Amino acid sequence: VTLLANPESRLLGKEWIAKQMYHNMERMLERYHFPPEDSTEEYSTDEIVFDDDMDGSQGGYTFVQKRHMEGVGTFDHVVKYVKNTLLELQCSIPRYDSTLPKLVHEESQDCLMQSAFVTSGNEYVNVLVGQYESADRFVFVVQQIQEDAAITQSIEHCRQRNRMIWGEVRRLPGNRCRNRGLGLVSQLFSTRDGPLPLDEDAREWGFDLREYPEHLKEVWFPRLWREKMTREHARRKR
Repeated sequence: VTLLANPESRLLGKEWIAKQMYHNMERMLERYHFPPEDSTEEYSTDEIVFDDDMDGSQGGYTFVQKRHMEGVGTFDHVVKYVKNTLLELQCSIPRYDSTLPKLVHEESQDCLMQSAFVTSGNEYVNVLVGQYESADRFVFVVQQIQEDAAITQSIEHCRQRNRMIWGEVRRLPGNRCRNRGLGLVSQLFSTRDGPLPLDEDAREWGFDLREYPEHLKEVWFPRLWREKMTREHARRKR
């Protein structure tokens, strides 16, 4: 996914990327076997899917996160929490720190936000976030920008990952809400070395796989990731 440097072309590109993701949300949820939109089923899974040739990373895995469940709190409360934690938690960025110097940070009146930076783990993050809100529905979409003509600093030494995320909060009767979300986040990779080992990627997320045998690491990775994220959300809500 690429953005040009020209401001007008750049804005048009952002709008097109975000709107495509927004309009394709239901198709993607159906593709990943989500329950129907009005289903009361509680559905939450995390898994690793290995790919023969991920775009830009020459193989590796995609971490697939799926959520379809009743929200904890009112519609307004949950939407506010999501907005307040977009970069911190919703974009799946390990080692995120709000004080990191920004290579790019642009916001538009059309509820588009782009932020680019390099984490302390040497991961180049460049996320485009679109937000779409009505009285009873809030949707956000996230797309990693792999190539950005506005970035003048050299990032060839950095690692990065592909990421595409869809999140939705719907208002329900009785002051309740339902959350749905699909996250597709790749293994860390570099253009020079390809995908990084699973052990190293786990350390970036803040947990250790070294005590597990090789044939069980891909089983334990999503479990430990989920435990880590549960702790982070609990800490943020205190």
